[in-house]
Amino acid sequence: MDDRCRDPGGWRIESSLLSLPGYRRLLDASATVEAFDPYRYDQLLVGQLTKGYRQLVDEAEAEVETLSVEEAHRVLADGSRLIVDIRDVRELSREGKIPGAFHAPRGMLEFWVDPESPYHHAALSEADELLLYCGSGWRSALAASTLQGMGMTNVAHIGGGFSGWVEAGYEVEKKE
Repeated sequence: MDDRCRDPGGWRIESSLLSLPGYRRLLDASATVEAFDPYRYDQLLVGQLTKGYRQLVDEAEAEVETLSVEEAHRVLADGSRLIVDIRDVRELSREGKIPGAFHAPRGMLEFWVDPESPYHHAALSEADELLLYCGSGWRSALAASTLQGMGMTNVAHIGGGFSGWVEAGYEVEKKE
């Protein structure tokens, strides 16, 4: 292909752009450069979403154990599970955490639980049971589902997350 393609309107599309997956797919589908509209940014998407976040969260919640905030409070009192805060460090600093919770950022969780990973944290793989939470319960549902997909059977999450914990009036450990 030549360094440029021209459509009838005179728009120039560099061949380097045409090699990107989104553009290539667009051209393969239309078979002509003329179909490309530079003002339609949606054409630049590689593909449309087939599932939204809500469906992913609903599916995760259907397959993982979800504890209510009240049940989680009882778990904290009896010490039967390692409570894991998967929120971002900025959320933790700003809002505090459930007392005694172990912080494992969502972006590192899979690496921290895997004994084969150079980032492994023994506290996560050696705990009898993990109880994950995030801000609202969405990320923790997805994270619990992912850990189950890795083969962990000892994982659950707190429905309502840290927001529900705070709304229930339970104790919060502030970062000093």
